[in-house]
Amino acid sequence: MTGYTLDQIFIGTPQALPEGSPSAIYKHDVARRIAVEHAGLAGDAQADPDNHGGPERAVHHYPAEHYDFWQARLNSAEPFVPGVFGENLSIAGLTEADVHAGDIFTLGTTRLQLSQPRWPCWKPGDRLAIKPMARELIEHGRAGWFYRVLETGDIAPGDTLTRVAVAEHGITLARLWALKNTREPDAQMREEIAFMVSYDGLAPAWQDRLRG
Repeated sequence: MTGYTLDQIFIGTPQALPEGSPSAIYKHDVARRIAVEHAGLAGDAQADPDNHGGPERAVHHYPAEHYDFWQARLNSAEPFVPGVFGENLSIAGLTEADVHAGDIFTLGTTRLQLSQPRWPCWKPGDRLAIKPMARELIEHGRAGWFYRVLETGDIAPGDTLTRVAVAEHGITLARLWALKNTREPDAQMREEIAFMVSYDGLAPAWQDRLRG
């Protein structure tokens, strides 16, 4: 099976955004082996636990190759480099076009299941001084995704992310974004939406978004 190298790990604790609200989007890279629990990475925290973190949003993966896209498209208060979106894992080689809710991976001594695409809030835009950043992430479907932790363990930079099970439904995250963003879905899309809103591998929050 093809493996993908974990280039960087990021964790953080709440700091003030430019407008003053606390956020843990400011993360620093970690060069050591770090524990992964069901709630997420050791030392990683959330300022707003009602809307961030939890078992369905335990670990955030952001495709490293997306940063070139954003750098070419937008002007930011900070350079578009790994970590700037508050992700935990920076890995190249997999994008939303390659993965599905329900896919299972091993990383280090952990076992992870892809639970949902990230639904971005306003905080990346505030950090980057780009007000429509959340809309951009949604419209282009380049927000990364979350894992739930099936088996706890530890990870370190240089470990290999290996997909060990592929969800049989075949609906990629890129397709899932298309289903969400299409105002008048056709018959096939409506059938796919009906399947995904009842699919246990997709986090309840995203099931609700598709229903809406």
